[in-house]
Amino acid sequence: MAEVLSYRSAPKRPPPKDPKWTAKRVAYYFALLGWFCLIAFWAGPNVWLFGRVTGMRESDLHENVKQRFVPAIRAVLEYQRDFGALPDNSWNAKVVYFGKYTQVGWGGEHIRNGVLSDYGRYNQCISYDFSHPEAPWTTWGAFYNGPINLPPVTLDTPFEPTTRPTKTN
Repeated sequence: MAEVLSYRSAPKRPPPKDPKWTAKRVAYYFALLGWFCLIAFWAGPNVWLFGRVTGMRESDLHENVKQRFVPAIRAVLEYQRDFGALPDNSWNAKVVYFGKYTQVGWGGEHIRNGVLSDYGRYNQCISYDFSHPEAPWTTWGAFYNGPINLPPVTLDTPFEPTTRPTKTN
């Protein structure tokens, strides 16, 4: 009588004894792991945050600097014009000067040793150094470190004030 084949009791295949084939299989799995890590830890977050496979560029910070930092720097420059020196901290210039340029207020900025700094988008620290008028903008953080190629701010620099969205009835 013929033996009935059962798929549940099929014998397991023994692992191959060929070392070349085993090495190729291990290399293949490491290549798959590398490809997964490249997508999951580098390309995926960059696409999620910046909309492209490559990381943050210096130009990604321009819009944030123009909308948020230029009004604050103009306020500090007006304070310097009126009092003859930079404020020793941001609270000295906050009420009168910052209120003209922003309705939201600036809560986290710091002015120390002639440098105004605060965290912008993507948790990048952006700073403006009043003592270096030729290249005052710099940034550092998890995604980009280095200078920001924007002109220095003067009292004649046009700005885009940041405003809080108003509620309409």
